[in-house]
Amino acid sequence: MTKEPKYPKKDVLSALRKGKFKVQRKALGTAATFGLRTEKDVADFILRGGFENLVLLNTTELDKTDEYPKPVVDAYNFQTGSRKGYIAFYFSNDGQLVIKSLKPDKFEGDTMKNAFIKAGY
Repeated sequence: MTKEPKYPKKDVLSALRKGKFKVQRKALGTAATFGLRTEKDVADFILRGGFENLVLLNTTELDKTDEYPKPVVDAYNFQTGSRKGYIAFYFSNDGQLVIKSLKPDKFEGDTMKNAFIKAGY
């Protein structure tokens, strides 16, 4: 089973470089656990390749939204140094990249779960 993200990496990086993005308030709050305190910090971190071992978890429609059609969210696990995390983002219907979540991975020590994800389950 092969999973494909909705958004190509080049589109995400392009939006960050052009400043066409926002980080939702809750995501910015939890990003501070990685030392990222501003939207610019988050963008710079991603643009510098701060995510190691990026693994796609799922691609699904955004549940809580008034936008139609509903945007699709890509969610990933990642590693940065010895820390593991989770990021989810989407492009809104107006073309803006929205970072919905950026936080420590709550399953950081779950080796079995991570093995299944890597295997495509």
